[in-house]
Amino acid sequence: MAWDEWEQLKADAATRQPTRTQLNHLPPEPSGGGGNPQGDLAVNQTDLAAIGDAAFELRQHFGQAGKHARAASQKAAGAGCPMPTS
Repeated sequence: MAWDEWEQLKADAATRQPTRTQLNHLPPEPSGGGGNPQGDLAVNQTDLAAIGDAAFELRQHFGQAGKHARAASQKAAGAGCPMPTS
């Protein structure tokens, strides 16, 4: 793109009316809406224990996968792969 063309595009853009954005939303409920200001989520000890167990299991799997990846990387690095020629 030539410099003159770029300058013309910038000038055209500057003279245009600014674009306005309209956000769509739901109208407020007649009762004021908004729900419970304290929130409506609840968690119990069983839920927390299940999350903790899942996190521990995930960590164990990452540890095993990391050992495998480390060994494979070291093996590949020690293979002495020749550099490709052009």
